[in-house]
Amino acid sequence: MATSLAVRIARCDRLSTAFVTAGDPCHEVVKYQTFGAGCRAWQVPEPWRGDLAGACLLFVSSNPSTDPLDDCPWNTDTNQRIDSYFNSSGIAANFPHSTSAVGQRSKGAVSFWMSINRYAIELFGHNNLLPGVHYAITEVVHCKSRDEVGVNAALPQCSGYMPDILRSSGANVVVWLGSHAQKAAASLKGQLVNSRGTSPLELRLPHPNSRGQRGVACLSDNERALAMRALSSCQVVTGAKGNGP
Repeated sequence: MATSLAVRIARCDRLSTAFVTAGDPCHEVVKYQTFGAGCRAWQVPEPWRGDLAGACLLFVSSNPSTDPLDDCPWNTDTNQRIDSYFNSSGIAANFPHSTSAVGQRSKGAVSFWMSINRYAIELFGHNNLLPGVHYAITEVVHCKSRDEVGVNAALPQCSGYMPDILRSSGANVVVWLGSHAQKAAASLKGQLVNSRGTSPLELRLPHPNSRGQRGVACLSDNERALAMRALSSCQVVTGAKGNGP
């Protein structure tokens, strides 16, 4: 199910209409990727990153950022390429650095990825983790923009994918990061079950880029204990190399 769902999100049938219709709720976020006059090429909406079906922990944020020079699939790529890229058990080859379209590792690490990796280590209680294997990433709005442009308007429409995403997920714990993700969580209350038909533990944290207190320290002691217990059944991949700080 995860395979076909990934392609369905990446090929969202609203894209063409939203691109040319100013009143469409998705217009602003879809139109954000206009790289030149008459250009109809764009990086596809991201369904998720990582082994959605196998990861025990799922982070949910607002929407993915865009960088036309990175290695993300474009609408001109094949479904096979899209499926392979997003369903890879590794979130990114150079995680927490991004990778360019020609395979070069970025000089600086992606701050958001560094943050969620740190959160995952704290929630699992150890650093013997593989990004994309032990945890996956998704968003409530899948089209790309910077600074969350267009997210608020697109949220009611695009968050409709979340029940199917979670039903394809093996997550015991779901972490909603930031106000947009938490708004979607509230609207979907009672609809979210994982691939085993059970409701995951849901946690709410400020977005890693927000001001003020952030991180797992914002959780109560009880929430942290529940998360660690829920994640304790996850099997560490044999021979896996931890990625702690």
